Amino acid sequence: MTKAQLLTKVRELIAYFHSCGEQVGFADIGELAQRILDASVHIFSREGGLFDTGAHAGRCGLSDTGVVSSLIGEFNKVNHTRVFISENGECPFKAGNCNFEHRLHVVTPLFYGGKRVGTLIYTKDTGVYDELDIALAELIAMLAAQALYNDVLNREKKMGRQKAEIRQAAQSLSYTERRAAEAVIRAALAEDGVINVSRVAAQENITRSVVAGAIRKLESAGIIRVRSLGMKGSYISVVNPYALEEFSSESF
Repeated sequence: MTKAQLLTKVRELIAYFHSCGEQVGFADIGELAQRILDASVHIFSREGGLFDTGAHAGRCGLSDTGVVSSLIGEFNKVNHTRVFISENGECPFKAGNCNFEHRLHVVTPLFYGGKRVGTLIYTKDTGVYDELDIALAELIAMLAAQALYNDVLNREKKMGRQKAEIRQAAQSLSYTERRAAEAVIRAALAEDGVINVSRVAAQENITRSVVAGAIRKLESAGIIRVRSLGMKGSYISVVNPYALEEFSSESF
């Protein structure tokens, strides 16, 4: 890569950064990697979560969450950009075969706010990665770290909203209705969503009307969805993933 080519690509990255602000998307990272480095890209959280960039290399084991879970510990140990090469069908990350006869991998750690937030891996089958390519890879990695950090923030905000919804709903319930609500949620999760109000009432030694009232209030709060099954009872899907945790905590 010539200096003129490098300058053009750096300007392209700067233009993208100015256009998106803090709203960096994983698909955008994949597109940038393909356009600027002619590479596919995988982005992982520290825990091994795989984010869809739309630019995963076909048939690569790095697209398999089962494979990644066994490798993420090693990826997290990479503290500076390193190049790995698959040769003669041997995977450079684990014992076993690679689906590609020859493949280049650039593993780049992702940091944000001084903390490790994940790992980015570029892959391509032809060419080489020289120092200028590595410099561009690390610039794109800065954007990927921003995208990963934004994702964490958004998930934390969503979790906060969902837990607040449960607490608000719980405040509208009497002590007996809270018991009924927890029993309904527990039964819905344990019995594939099909519950019988009379059975729940008998098990909790409370009236059927209390259980029915708790169900109505949970549905109104958006914590559950209810569909009547006639004589069989009701099908209840628990929409809020923190419902059982919060009602079991007795923190109200």
